[in-house]
Amino acid sequence: MQNPIKWAVGWVADALVEKITEPIDKINKRLDRLESLHEQDAAALEADLSVMDDRICCLIGMCRRRGYTTSDERRRVTRMHDAYKARGGNHGEENEYAAFLKLPTQEEFERMKA
Repeated sequence: MQNPIKWAVGWVADALVEKITEPIDKINKRLDRLESLHEQDAAALEADLSVMDDRICCLIGMCRRRGYTTSDERRRVTRMHDAYKARGGNHGEENEYAAFLKLPTQEEFERMKA
């Protein structure tokens, strides 16, 4: 006779795996579709890269004019920069990104003003 607790735990674990696997499979299918679209249409990839480049440079420019960045802005810009590079971006924003990384955080900026 099987232990009822082990049976219940096994059932819950199986249900969780099924619930988690389904969304992951959907995401992977979407990524595969996007990848195949970009392979079919180099112009689509270039358009995506140009939008990412513009967004990266706009955020960096705003932070540089202000004189600091927030932790969230640093996380978002770094994430976009890494994705841009991974997708084959032409690295036009490398100098801007390097300057951005040297910006103080808002907290550091406030301490320097005091």
